[in-house]
Amino acid sequence: MTFTKKSALVHPMILDQFGSAVPPLYKTTSFAHDAESTSDIFSSKKAGFVYTRIGNPTVMLLENQINRLEDGIGAVAFSSGMAAISAVSMLLCSSKKEIVASSSIFGGTYSLFINILSHYGVKTVFFSSIDELKRVISDDTAFIFAETIGNPSMKVADIEELASIKKNVPLVVDSTVTPYIFNGKSRGADIVVYSATKMLSGHGRAIGGAIVDCGNYDWANLRYKTSFANYFDLGHMAFLAALRQLYLADLGGCLSPETAESILTGMETLALRVKESCENAEFLAAFFEEKKLNVNYPKFSSYKQTARKQFDGYYGSILTIDLGSREKAFEFIDSLKLPLDMPNLCDTRTMAIHAASTIGSMLSEKEKIASGITPGLVRISVGIEDKYDLKNDFLNALSKAKIQ
Repeated sequence: MTFTKKSALVHPMILDQFGSAVPPLYKTTSFAHDAESTSDIFSSKKAGFVYTRIGNPTVMLLENQINRLEDGIGAVAFSSGMAAISAVSMLLCSSKKEIVASSSIFGGTYSLFINILSHYGVKTVFFSSIDELKRVISDDTAFIFAETIGNPSMKVADIEELASIKKNVPLVVDSTVTPYIFNGKSRGADIVVYSATKMLSGHGRAIGGAIVDCGNYDWANLRYKTSFANYFDLGHMAFLAALRQLYLADLGGCLSPETAESILTGMETLALRVKESCENAEFLAAFFEEKKLNVNYPKFSSYKQTARKQFDGYYGSILTIDLGSREKAFEFIDSLKLPLDMPNLCDTRTMAIHAASTIGSMLSEKEKIASGITPGLVRISVGIEDKYDLKNDFLNALSKAKIQ
């Protein structure tokens, strides 16, 4: 019998000899076997676990749950979302030396592409329209990168449209802020990456990341003969095998079993939290619209139809408001009681942060403008509190900051 994703999130496929109803925590660095089994597991001739840096049963349960969200062929967990994006980038750029990325991406990812990978001969070309993307894709392109909803630009990428013109180049989609309401595989994404720190975990207690191979891309082509030289015989599993053996095991960005357990616990309520926070965000965005503030939220933008189509009728749990100046933004944020001034996203708690001095602080003024970051921009990640409590708190803060 096949169950819906909502039910599957509550019931991981646990294989436990004692009948545990919740994921057991395998808090161990290593696993003991007979000599031949240890040898076979190390050489991938036999399934099993030998060392937690390479794989752990608790971490595997998390990988399976995240993979089920995307209906993919497999997932690999990492110590953070940035570790996951770094691994994808290094693996694919070992054959090709150019990334084509949306101009509206998270500052940390931008910094990785520009300030780190560039030192290893990797060039990043940014696009802001479909026509631009068509022009810049080339034989040197390692992959196309986009976020489902840009942070903090709030631009919504039309993943189906990107997939339709990507040629023989894999499309990597960051769905950190849209798990459950977005399915990358059905939209044409080849790889989906997550910061599991955000909505997947949801409670601000764990940092993690994950990569899902959706199974849409044929890795057995010569574009990646350098990347997969020793893995071509694994066919459609070549990407995941190279990712785990080289960029997880050798670079060591592994997720601890304790953290995996915490994220698994958070994912049990993912379906409820995603929808509640999206509904609260839509309610608050409408309130800010009524107050005639400069609010940016997909429902009230040119991305409305794309967002509604891709996100199962929802528009995400993040919005921004431009209060005109850094001073007004600071005064407004400091007047809030429920929302917290924290640089996280998609938590159970609502958070409000001044974008220019925090998540955009590593960007130049020109780069901030390109990313949609203005001096008075406040990014609001909406949680699951009572929506009227939030509305009243924001109304009070607007009054104290003399914005209304």
